[in-house]
Amino acid sequence: WARYSDRSLERVASALRLSVDERRTLYLLAVGHEPPARLGELSTRFTPSDSLLRLVRGETRWPCYISDRVWEIVAYNQLMLDWSPWVGTGSERNIMRWVFLHPDARVQLHRWETDWAPLMLAQMFHANAQRGDDARLATLIQEILDRNAFARDLWQHQPKVYVHPDGDHRQLRLPCFQ
Repeated sequence: WARYSDRSLERVASALRLSVDERRTLYLLAVGHEPPARLGELSTRFTPSDSLLRLVRGETRWPCYISDRVWEIVAYNQLMLDWSPWVGTGSERNIMRWVFLHPDARVQLHRWETDWAPLMLAQMFHANAQRGDDARLATLIQEILDRNAFARDLWQHQPKVYVHPDGDHRQLRLPCFQ
């Protein structure tokens, strides 16, 4: 890795007016580690506790799930299963794989090509910069790029940085409500 100082990277981030996610990606690509935490920034590392698992499974008003570092669903509630039956089929438990490799995703994720696919791929781009040595992540990305030409083109020609923020809204078309 290059030996850029935090000060020089912060100056670049400030001059370019980078978002928090873009700043993280700058550090990861330039020096191979996360930037120093800023006051109020949350850690990106998370391990669900038993109490959180109980909370998710007990939620009765909204679909709710927990996924791991490579978007494998590890827990979900009944409404998530009702709204997205694919999570309980056993054949697919990975959100990104479903989004990019299953035809139902293009129907259920309203405006898939503009509102969903580019942002989901940008999340993987950021994760890859953050954890480029993660074999599970590399395998997932390679499978998606090998099997989805749209994703491959975005990855090669329009890479973006995006981490799903709280309050982000995108529309769904759910068969259970039609």
